[in-house]
Amino acid sequence: MPPSYRSSSYEAPFGAIRVLTDPCAGAVVGTVLPHNRPADPEPRSEEISWENDPLHARVHDQLTGYFDGTRHDFDLPLAPQGTAFQRTVWETLRGIPFGETRTYGDVAREVDRPGGARAVGGACGANRIPLLIPCHRVLSAGGLGGWTGDPAVKVSLLEHERSAQRGPR
Repeated sequence: MPPSYRSSSYEAPFGAIRVLTDPCAGAVVGTVLPHNRPADPEPRSEEISWENDPLHARVHDQLTGYFDGTRHDFDLPLAPQGTAFQRTVWETLRGIPFGETRTYGDVAREVDRPGGARAVGGACGANRIPLLIPCHRVLSAGGLGGWTGDPAVKVSLLEHERSAQRGPR
């Protein structure tokens, strides 16, 4: 059975990000950050060079802008796979502005699920497209909150956004 997805790598300041796309849907279906455990086993994919695929080139360009501080939002077709509740949470996360954070409880109230902070945390943990769906911007009421891998990656993303907002010193 041939691979159904295409994958390429982007070298971020903290290591390689693996980008998975579905060529039939024309959308990103996954990002795997360094030291993070994907929500599910990684699907079979064909490794490609990002320069040879228009969608991967677009992802690469937008990630470059994000990490150099000139891009604060991603304008990419995404195809997240999850429950209706998870997709609602993920869409809400995409609305958290660059450099800002929310708590799991804040997001739960925003999706009309007061008291559902734990469920929001579960949806964040099931996010297969971290960074592009910015679950790193969601914190626990008492601190950093969960992350599906090395918390240093989450801290690095939050620090990057804070410093990019302040601009050059």
